[in-house]
Amino acid sequence: MGFVNHGGMWGDLVLLPVANAAIVPHLQPGLWIAGALALTTALSVWVHVHWYRGCPRSSVLGRQSSVVGPESSVVGGRLHSSEHMWPSRPYGSWWKDLSRAGWAHVVYVAGELAILIGFLLFPMPDEVVAAICVIFTLHVPLGLLQPRWYLTGEIASPRKQPLLVPLLATLWVVGLVKL
Repeated sequence: MGFVNHGGMWGDLVLLPVANAAIVPHLQPGLWIAGALALTTALSVWVHVHWYRGCPRSSVLGRQSSVVGPESSVVGGRLHSSEHMWPSRPYGSWWKDLSRAGWAHVVYVAGELAILIGFLLFPMPDEVVAAICVIFTLHVPLGLLQPRWYLTGEIASPRKQPLLVPLLATLWVVGLVKL
């Protein structure tokens, strides 16, 4: 799955700059930035390790089969499709197999999450809070559901995409508390 086929990447390109532009003017400089970047770098690495491990796409685990083609590989007994983050997985290690685009994404996610920590820490006008909630209500499903649809041809149920409901619920609880 290339960059142009991943809804989350389009959300990163189109939606999140708008969110950042709304949030950043309300942030205050300080030591919180160093702490936020340390925490969000660790979170970004954890997310990418989890993404690398992925989920099995076939009941044929741990061995090559006819379903493994030029666009997929078996790593750690799990079948993965190739993508812009890990175009191939020759080393079986998330950080060795990560592409330059993947490393840029690790850094981008850490920075974006640091801005969101600032959103949590500092007061924001109600219209900014509402705009951020709308943007992320669009971005979260776009980033979680569209890639699965592209790969499998089906929209996943919340059971198959366990982050969707908790992320959206947390988003709206935070939004209500900030209002």
